[in-house]
Amino acid sequence: MSLEKTIEENTKAVLALTAALLNSAVATKPASPVEPEKVAEVKKPQADPTLTSDTPTSPPSEQESPVATFDQVRVAILNVSHKSRATPDESRAQAEALLARFGTKKISGLKESQYADALSYAEKIMGGLDAEASGEAL
Repeated sequence: MSLEKTIEENTKAVLALTAALLNSAVATKPASPVEPEKVAEVKKPQADPTLTSDTPTSPPSEQESPVATFDQVRVAILNVSHKSRATPDESRAQAEALLARFGTKKISGLKESQYADALSYAEKIMGGLDAEASGEAL
């Protein structure tokens, strides 16, 4: 059997199946509305007797920053270096100023404790802040 003949037969079969599906979809009645199922009662979990209201809990530290990962900071700083200004040189200068503000020349030089602040500062730069001229405190 030649390739052309096989293709022709397959095309006819696809067209016939499509027509059959379209005809059967039109001929069938729409499904009746589904009755809502009964919802099972959910029992409340019993409180742990070892935990009482007078059990001290540790308050969150005031100095805790939102968690930021290295990858989030890397992406944010790369965005600053590529997209923050009209020219690539201006954008790169913004990224370099951002890193210098944290005492490093490389993204890998940032400490984990600086990730959240660096991420926040990168977002400010993307919003229009000029990192080179800014004297904004961290």
